[in-house]
Amino acid sequence: MRTSDGGEVETQTGQRRAGPRPGEETLVGPEILTGLKNLELARDRLLAAAMAFSDGEITAQQLRAVREFYREQDLLLTRLTGSQVPPFTEERTAPPAPEPVPEPQAPVAAPVEPRQEVRLAEEAGEEIGEQLAGLERKMARLEQDFALGNINPTQYKAVRRHYHEQRDVALKLHASNPSSERWRIVLEEGKTVFLLQLNEAACLGFAIYDTQSRSRVFLEGSMGRSAEEAMALLGTFGPPTASGTGRMLATRTDDGDSLLLIPGQHTVALVRFTSDPPGWQVRALREVHRNFEAANHVSLARGERITLVFPDVSRIVKSS
Repeated sequence: MRTSDGGEVETQTGQRRAGPRPGEETLVGPEILTGLKNLELARDRLLAAAMAFSDGEITAQQLRAVREFYREQDLLLTRLTGSQVPPFTEERTAPPAPEPVPEPQAPVAAPVEPRQEVRLAEEAGEEIGEQLAGLERKMARLEQDFALGNINPTQYKAVRRHYHEQRDVALKLHASNPSSERWRIVLEEGKTVFLLQLNEAACLGFAIYDTQSRSRVFLEGSMGRSAEEAMALLGTFGPPTASGTGRMLATRTDDGDSLLLIPGQHTVALVRFTSDPPGWQVRALREVHRNFEAANHVSLARGERITLVFPDVSRIVKSS
């Protein structure tokens, strides 16, 4: 991989793209360096705000403001580096089985490698070694939850970083003053659940469209203009199948929201999220759409819309 005079990046396969991916060793301009510094500052502010909120020192509205600032800096850096979210991609299907139901699978996370810090901690003190060994087991469970699709990528990254910070700070505190109990406070429970809640993918809108006319027949929540424009890609589904199963498509809007298109035999569901949803959430919403088509099969086949029975997704959709 090398950078051309025009700013394009040539990969080992000979393909060219505009701008480097995050983490690639290329020369960057002052705007990108400034963006990196601002993103790191926004990340530190978000972590500090999260802790302050958990301690009751700031309100939920103040926390949302800090989080929005972080999202703006992240989006700005993404645009500067030219790292764009790929267009609609075909979901990965499950292995062949009777009446298979394709569903996206989370990437298998790498196994947790043995950490030298834990061995050093065990040599420094048996008690902190036991605590850090428990932290390692939590990391292993986190990797497993991510591989199974129980948490989304944003939650995985936030909690994984939290675990690493816990381990590093606890080791430094114990090394500087072994007789102190300050390291124990760092390893206390409580923040992990909050980080999962803070980074969960909230469903902002659930809509159902007629595949033939592309008209909307149901809406819970809000979709936004970018989400509505995604319906122009309905042609990528191809003709409806008899079973009503097909590939689900996912992408992101310019506003940073995640969209999920769930095809059926007569209709397609469009779901709007604040971030990438975990696998279990995708499967649950697909089941909602399948039940809708099963309950209204006769009416949908006849093209009738007045007698349709719509799902109650008020508990799933949150107001933006």
